[in-house]
Order: sequence, then C-alpha cells, then structure tokens
Amino acid sequence: MTSKFIVFEGISGSGKSVQRDLLAQWFLVQKIQFIVADEPTQGEWGKKAIEFITSPDLKNETPERIQLLFILDRKDDIEKNIQPVLQKGKVVLAERYFLSTLAYGEAMGVSWKRLWDLHKQLIGEVPEPGVTFLFDIEPMIAFERLQKLNKRKDYFETLERLRKAREAYLKVSKHFNNIQIIDGSLKSEDLNQQIINYIQKL
Repeated sequence: MTSKFIVFEGISGSGKSVQRDLLAQWFLVQKIQFIVADEPTQGEWGKKAIEFITSPDLKNETPERIQLLFILDRKDDIEKNIQPVLQKGKVVLAERYFLSTLAYGEAMGVSWKRLWDLHKQLIGEVPEPGVTFLFDIEPMIAFERLQKLNKRKDYFETLERLRKAREAYLKVSKHFNNIQIIDGSLKSEDLNQQIINYIQKL
C-alpha cells in the first residue's frame, strides 16, 4: 500500500465514522501502523470551532470566520499530527479534512475557492490525501440516523442544511483528485469490504 493518507468525508450521518473505525480494526489485524485523526481536533482552534457550531445561532459569527477556525485547527493538525506521522511512513486515517471546510462553507454561502485560497495562505502547501472516501447519501436517511444518536447536535444537522452540504460536497469534489464517491446507504459490511478492496490496490 503506497498511499499513507486516507480521509473519510461526507455529511453527518453518512457512515464515515463507522467505516473509518472498521478500517482501523482491519489495519490492526494486518499489523499496519497508523494513527486516527479527527477534525475538528481538541486543540485551541478546534474547541472554538465546536463551540460555535453547537450554538443554535452561531453566536452571530459570519460563515467565513467560522470556517477560518477550522482552517487554523487544520494547520495545527497538519503540523503536529499528520505530517510527522506521514514522515515516519505510517498511515493517517482521518475523519474530515479540507473538503469538509470547502463543502460546508459553500453550503453556507462562502465560495469554496475563497476558502481554498485561505488554506494556501495560512498553511502553504496543503498535504493532499492519497484517497478521500466521500460517503454520499440521501439527506433524509442521514437525518433519520442522526435522530437516533444520543449526542449534542450541531448547527448543520437539520434536513435542509444536510441537503445543502451534500450538494456542495458533490460540487466541490469534482475539482480535486483521488476522491472516491461511496454509496453510504449500503450495508456496513459491504462498504467495509469495498473500501478494503480499494485500499489493497493502492
């Protein structure tokens, strides 16, 4: 396996968390060294970003300023976690990366190109994943899944906002390489096997 940076993307409720964890379990069996990375992180900027998106009114912040928090958090994540691990030849399994910021920003009315420019200004050369699995799913299915979870809801977890985010993901993903669109409505075990089969070809 030559690709060391694997990202799982998609709207909330699309199944990306489950599939990232299942692949991590497979890596353990295969004795492949890896770390898992979650964005937003628990760092300074990540905590601020979480605080805003779990506030019903976003605390009157603008969409661009909120996405800026995610970019600053990503800068820290790259410098402290992702790059050092990749330099050691280990695998990074990440849930959410720059595609999340571009898609959710676009869904909120901020041009994804503007947000990508901000990435390059603040981070410089942004490490691109060897593969990004984008889990595409009907927003209603994702919404129903989210209703069953006992967790704090964020600003984006309404049916209408999930619809906008899904549209933005599909739009923005066309402009980047190494993105595999996955049908998130399939059975979990079928998705897991599909991902493993793809990984084995890398």
